Amino acid sequence: MIKNLRLINATITGRNHVSGLVGGTGDAGNLDSFSLSGVYAQNSFVGGTSTVTGEDYVGGLVGSFSISYNDGTIQNSVAFNSSLTREGGTGDKFGRVVGNNGGTLSRNYGFSEMSFSSGSSDFTPNPPVSSNGTATVHGAGFSFGTAYSTLFNAAHGWTSENWIIPGGNLSENGALPTLRNIPGQAQNPRGP
Repeated sequence: MIKNLRLINATITGRNHVSGLVGGTGDAGNLDSFSLSGVYAQNSFVGGTSTVTGEDYVGGLVGSFSISYNDGTIQNSVAFNSSLTREGGTGDKFGRVVGNNGGTLSRNYGFSEMSFSSGSSDFTPNPPVSSNGTATVHGAGFSFGTAYSTLFNAAHGWTSENWIIPGGNLSENGALPTLRNIPGQAQNPRGP
């Protein structure tokens, strides 16, 4: 289980099954025994100027989510990456939250201004971002001006016991949530 994790200003590059938190789960490739208690990611986010680059099965949080096991969940998580980039190949399995889904997605959010690029041009991921919602590979879209309490809701596990969450609304270069009691952690990391 990945829980209460933040990744800020990361640059992640790979070939297939690439993402901000977990490249692949189950039979998809990289982490064959990752299905601990059936929950993969909860109350986690990737933010700042984080970018993810790969050929296929590329996601803001998870690249390829177990197809045959169908027992995992990604919930209450936020992909605030600035971009997903296709480098080489013609893959189209890209999603703001997860590149390919075979598990359960619930109450996840993806940054509406996240770019999907291939070389010098944009491309349309499969499924397209227009199929937007909290239980899709793209998550529910959010943008600057969205209330912090919408994304980082205490009723969904974003508690003040674990997190310092700014008040008000998201703004460009505004503060992002910070984990409590983590020595050496940059306080108030900034959005893209």
